[in-house]
Amino acid sequence: MTSQPALGTALADLAEARARYWGRWRSDPWTHDEEIESALATAWAATVKSTEGREQVIRLAGAPPCDAGAPSPVLVAHPAAAFLGYDDADGARRLLTFQHVDSVVFGGAGDESLHGHRLWEHGLEACEFQEVLNSAWIAQREQENSVHPRHRPGWHARLRHFVYTFPGETFECIAGRYVVGDRAGAPAASLAALEP
Repeated sequence: MTSQPALGTALADLAEARARYWGRWRSDPWTHDEEIESALATAWAATVKSTEGREQVIRLAGAPPCDAGAPSPVLVAHPAAAFLGYDDADGARRLLTFQHVDSVVFGGAGDESLHGHRLWEHGLEACEFQEVLNSAWIAQREQENSVHPRHRPGWHARLRHFVYTFPGETFECIAGRYVVGDRAGAPAASLAALEP
């Protein structure tokens, strides 16, 4: 069984290491900092140990909860980012911006069939913004990319598997990070398309 205090500490250390990694990446994406990457690998190893190496779905704080009745989710994606718009519990339109995106899936299981989703047994919940630790999807994408001449291992440490389960569909995304409400960073055409 996963120790929650150990997992909490491991996730805090991993968040700090990821912030350093992406901060350095923004200033110079082509240079590798061995100290930062070593700290990232160490933090990831502690997270794996805390989850006993199994996929585990955890709730994420920070994103406003969706309207459980009709959140009207809309996705606009391009190779570098994905923008997810939805109505919150008060009817206000919300925006989540996902940066450093590798893959996006939108549709599929809604709340009435969510128990058939492969992550259900790992803690997936309805109408929640969540993250999958030790994601098999990230492992699959890294394996697929391993034939690329510039492939760098360590995707689990750098990337995150996000899931937002809505009443009628599920959003999943592999990305480096997410930002709540960053309308300034979204292209105007994307913002217009995100309105229901």
